Amino acid sequence: MRMEGRGKRPKYFMDMDPDLIQQELCYGTIMALTFIFGNQFGLMSMGRNELIIAIIGMDAVWGIIDLILFFRSDMTGLARRGALSVDLHKDSKGDVGELRGRVHDEFQGTFLDMVDKKTREEVIDRIMLSGPVEDPNALADKWKRNYRKSAIGSCIVATFPALPPAICLLVISDFDTALTASAIALSLILFNVGYMISPCRKTWVRILSGLAVVALTLTLTVFAALFGG
Repeated sequence: MRMEGRGKRPKYFMDMDPDLIQQELCYGTIMALTFIFGNQFGLMSMGRNELIIAIIGMDAVWGIIDLILFFRSDMTGLARRGALSVDLHKDSKGDVGELRGRVHDEFQGTFLDMVDKKTREEVIDRIMLSGPVEDPNALADKWKRNYRKSAIGSCIVATFPALPPAICLLVISDFDTALTASAIALSLILFNVGYMISPCRKTWVRILSGLAVVALTLTLTVFAALFGG
């Protein structure tokens, strides 16, 4: 879930994949919009304070679920890589072909997929012949800290979209206007998600991507609100 070359971001979020940040923003925004649209369409009859609590609570619950799942998933991966390292550096390595396949699998979905086969095999050869790390416990502790920070960061990011509607509902006296302002604020977050996840670097394409994500997400969220999502 982590990548290098992520640009400047707050230190606490440096261990988070930028795609994961946008994903969590999108999830939290959809949750909040479902409550907003539910009230606008008359499907819910929550008061101002009830709605704020419901939005914050739902986004926080979603964030906590992801926190637990992401941390456990990262720890499972760490344990798997640790076991592979132990097997690689045994005096009797056993099935070398099987070990090589396990090393190869660990590089699936990384930049190594973008290099030619010869280079990829040379990298795996070097790993197969490498020695063990000097202090595996210290290395494991380091990654545990990184995983913990990343998991907490995902929870914070998922909960963040609850703040704009909460502020709108607290500040704007007219309830209907507050709901509309909340929807607009959340749509801006969705636009940012679409803009940032666009694989193209051209600004106009990224803008179209942002608008497409807004349109698609709003449509799906309205559908979810209307049919009890």
